[in-house]
Amino acid sequence: MKHFLKHILACLPILITTSCATLLNRPYTSIEIIPENTIRAKVGTIEGTINPPGMNFLVLRQNKPLTIEVSNDSASNILTICPQNSFAWYANIFTNYALGMLVDMNNPKRYGYPRRLYLSGDLSVTRREPSSSPKSSGSMYLHFTIPYINQIHLQPLNEGVRSSFGFLGFAGSLEYFHSDNRSIELTTGALTDFFLPFPVAVDYGGEWQSSSSVYMSLALKSYKNRFYGGFGLHISRQFWNLNYGYFGDPAPPTRPEAHLAYLTSGPLLLVGWQPGRFTRITLNYRPGYFRFSASNAYEHVISLEFGWRLKLN
Repeated sequence: MKHFLKHILACLPILITTSCATLLNRPYTSIEIIPENTIRAKVGTIEGTINPPGMNFLVLRQNKPLTIEVSNDSASNILTICPQNSFAWYANIFTNYALGMLVDMNNPKRYGYPRRLYLSGDLSVTRREPSSSPKSSGSMYLHFTIPYINQIHLQPLNEGVRSSFGFLGFAGSLEYFHSDNRSIELTTGALTDFFLPFPVAVDYGGEWQSSSSVYMSLALKSYKNRFYGGFGLHISRQFWNLNYGYFGDPAPPTRPEAHLAYLTSGPLLLVGWQPGRFTRITLNYRPGYFRFSASNAYEHVISLEFGWRLKLN
């Protein structure tokens, strides 16, 4: 780990000259207008008749309100939609230590508008985005998740308490709604305590510890608008390693390398929020109490996860 600063300095030119908004956002974004009845609308220089279930318009990203003129046979209205920071701009917090936020401070690509505008019969906005909570009984979803920020607390045999904090992982889930707003979710995944918030090759010198976890869980979940919570059970294979790297002519090791792995099980608790139709942010707490090949001991893995979902039916 003594070469941590060297790797950060090597990556610094990339970190300070790029940002997620610059790389991921196009100059234009789409906004969908969904009226209760047929209306006429003018968005910028584009005019058209909109019938339910709605129409998409391309609008320029900019740091000023978007003006939309709408009318029907009996009324007219001018809607003023304020810009908002995009998800890509906030993602700089996790991908480059927020340095990308400074790069894009005055970049119009950092902004966006609500993806959907629902209009009532009197041409007023009823809600700017639909509820992201899936409600329909019988629905099934596939989730792809990155356990991005991880805290791993282990007690490997004859090693005492080993706690670490790090980044990165991957998980996949299958979620089935057995009733409205209630689901059962099967998840399998893996996570690590890698010390950088982005994947990059690193040469280590001297002794260093690493922890990781591979797990499978089954959870019952309940939804309320954009929020959800759940509980269940997990079984995890925990890994703890004492490693030695030869980069940079390090000092001799103080003890032999160690590689320990064992199974543990316990409850699962989770809470989450859906910022968009296809995205979710989840905080998972997986304590372990029962170990299969060693004496029982308290351990836990806490992870902050960012996920995307795909509806299967």
